[in-house]
Amino acid sequence: MNLLDTIYEVPQIIRVTDSNSRKALQATCRQLRRVVHATASVVSFGTQRQSSEADARLLSSGTWTSLKAMNFKHADLSADAIAVLSQGDWPLLKILVLSNNLFGARGMEHFSHGRWPALATLELHQVGMSFTMMQHLQHATLACLSSLDLSENVMANSACWAELVKGDWPNLTRLDLSSNNIDIGFVGQLKTAKWPLLGSLNLHFAFCQHSATAQREALQGMAQCDWHNLQSLGLASCSLGPEAMQKLCQAQWPDLRILDLTANSMSGDAIRYLAGSVWSQLEVLDLKWCDIDVAAVSCLVQAKWLRLKALNLSGNDIHVDALDLLVEAQWPLLIVLDLSRNHLGTGSAVRLNSGHELPLKSGRHIVTPPAWLLKQWPKLSVLDLSYCNIEF
Repeated sequence: MNLLDTIYEVPQIIRVTDSNSRKALQATCRQLRRVVHATASVVSFGTQRQSSEADARLLSSGTWTSLKAMNFKHADLSADAIAVLSQGDWPLLKILVLSNNLFGARGMEHFSHGRWPALATLELHQVGMSFTMMQHLQHATLACLSSLDLSENVMANSACWAELVKGDWPNLTRLDLSSNNIDIGFVGQLKTAKWPLLGSLNLHFAFCQHSATAQREALQGMAQCDWHNLQSLGLASCSLGPEAMQKLCQAQWPDLRILDLTANSMSGDAIRYLAGSVWSQLEVLDLKWCDIDVAAVSCLVQAKWLRLKALNLSGNDIHVDALDLLVEAQWPLLIVLDLSRNHLGTGSAVRLNSGHELPLKSGRHIVTPPAWLLKQWPKLSVLDLSYCNIEF
């Protein structure tokens, strides 16, 4: 039995007690309420609540002087529950998770009328976002909003995307639009968005249903966006090829540090464009499952990424010849190198033998880098050779 269950059952207990006991119980309940309101910083609701509206009324009835986060994920929130929550006073609330609830346009309208003076993180993953809901969202007063999750909403309506860029969120630093079929026109409109501080953009699975021509158009529009603060970009599983990468790598994002290109077709030409970009501050690069071969590695090692700390090349077509090329790269700060699930074969044993007797034919193995490799990358501490069919 949790706290809410106890509070719900208090009226029934009161009915069966004498007057003196009732007075004592009421005093205890008042004290308990004051303590909870004064000290609770996080409230989380599970999926087993009987009435989301009753929960919302319980929360909205008091003044929470320390509450900073509310999690309603999978809480079956109704539009009426959202209406009650939006009437509450949340002076310090910074995180609100409404993901996996279908409260519809009426619920979002109620939300837009609420007072959220400190709200910085809003999660709306899988809420069935529609054009009308997006209209209400961008009309909400969210002056402190810095992180917005709109992933997996399958927003196919181009008008819906057009509404998103109207959001006046000058402090927005993180935007998650992954697993949406993003409208190509929206990408071109991104440069009009009032998000000058945008630092993290997640577009995983965003372009995989578009043609190669449409992808080029989208990435060309994205590359024109003036995001001088962009530090993290996710483009996993977007079916990107060399022509799309050529457009993307024209972007002037000098502070880009994290780039995830997982499961795209990164041939030699695509990698050549990537290596020639102005993103000299890259620290983390994810190229797993990208069809990287010897030709691509020969282009990769030309990159002047003097701050690169982690490189993931798992699940590619890297053999011993590609390995010999890879170690020529000038990445003095490299700490993590993931070569797992490549067919390095037994021919790599002599090159990688670090004095251990490790059977690496199958299974997961993270080994100590050999001395000769540490001369090239002195900070390297993690070398992942899992499932590489190597035997020392």
